[in-house]
Amino acid sequence: MNGESNSMQSIPDSKNQVIADVVAKLRDRFGEDAFDIANNWEDDPDAIGIVSPADHGRQAYIALYGDKFYVELELPPVPGSELPYELAGRYDDIDFLQLVSVLATHLNVNEPREQINCQ
Repeated sequence: MNGESNSMQSIPDSKNQVIADVVAKLRDRFGEDAFDIANNWEDDPDAIGIVSPADHGRQAYIALYGDKFYVELELPPVPGSELPYELAGRYDDIDFLQLVSVLATHLNVNEPREQINCQ
């Protein structure tokens, strides 16, 4: 793994602990290598971007609002577009399970692993 990949996996120190916990839960559900971190919103402690490791143009912006999430999905711009990306979807006021579903589809990751409770 090169230095760039390592930095793409790290959660910036500027992010609040809840965002760090959400990223950890997503990695538990999808696997450690299912997405990379995009630090395009370094000044916002309540938001983070994640990208497909196969296509960094396939990105999801995740913002925390209380106990709910806002998600904006981005794709690379269409040829000839002057925009930096193409909007692929917006989701407001969704919970963690809805977030998992949206991200699984957008980032083309396997369905989330079943959570097994051992008692």
